[in-house]
Amino acid sequence: MDIGTLIVLFFVAAFFDAVTVMVIRQGNQQSSPVIFRALVAISIGFTLAFVFAAFVPGGDALAAVAITLSLAVLFASVAANDIRALLRCTVAVDAVWRGSLDQPTGEAVTLRYPTFSYTYKGRTYCARSVQSVSKRHARRMAEAGTCTIYLNPNHPATFITRKTVGLITLTELALAVAALGATLWIAASAWG
Repeated sequence: MDIGTLIVLFFVAAFFDAVTVMVIRQGNQQSSPVIFRALVAISIGFTLAFVFAAFVPGGDALAAVAITLSLAVLFASVAANDIRALLRCTVAVDAVWRGSLDQPTGEAVTLRYPTFSYTYKGRTYCARSVQSVSKRHARRMAEAGTCTIYLNPNHPATFITRKTVGLITLTELALAVAALGATLWIAASAWG
């Protein structure tokens, strides 16, 4: 592997390692345990990929397997977290629209996380959805002013706005399967 690729791989591994350490230091690993476990696996995967590429003679195939497997874990974990929210957020309540947190992810896509206020078991909450929505869906909710949300009865501040598997979740699953397929193909080509 050339030095430019090794440098990039080093910085990607260092980034995931640093983020993992920061999450552990802040004690946030319990807020999304599926995502935290994925973060640890990705950190280990990219660190191993760097070690294989830099220090193991002929370790390029091992590095490629570690990278594609890490990507498979990443996409599968994000999809699993979405599906977990669908399964846990079961209680329907009426909620009042309070706006949305818009997070641009690049030039083409902005993730919108709607914020609602609602009452559950005598307590009032004002929280942001764990599920992003499209611009059109956010506009419809804002125009309506109120809508039904689905909250987690064990953690009432956690809610979703739709009880469906969205296109993003299906795309994440497809990318996870593609990355796993690439992992198997690379392994079969290298050692097959």
